Amino acid sequence: MTTAAEYTERLSAALARGQATHSPLDEDLAQWPEDVRPTVQIVCALWHLHAPRHKKDKGLWIEDARRLMDACGEWGLDAVKKYRQEFEHYMASHAGVAMHTVSGPGSLVKMCREAAAHLREKPRERRYSEGIYGDYVNH
Repeated sequence: MTTAAEYTERLSAALARGQATHSPLDEDLAQWPEDVRPTVQIVCALWHLHAPRHKKDKGLWIEDARRLMDACGEWGLDAVKKYRQEFEHYMASHAGVAMHTVSGPGSLVKMCREAAAHLREKPRERRYSEGIYGDYVNH
């Protein structure tokens, strides 16, 4: 029977081997379309994923990466990075439990659209704060 210390040691050694053999930033994306390479690379790096190697899965990821970039709008990959910060903050405040699984760029479309909308928001102007309606408007 293994002890907790032995188990922890074996687990950390296995994780180190896995990280040493393959890094998401080392993905060979030369065969991928030019417009989706940065998106696929950042998704793989931030969520520790590997880009698919099969043609059918690549097609899905390419389509999802384009949808993700469309959702991010003018903010581009900054919206993805902002969402990753929110994702980590949620996990930190919920004992390491993620709010949802991320299996590729398609998993991030809705949340990054929301993150881009938050980045796009301007501070509210205080309308009607003066004049006859000033006392009736809640800000």
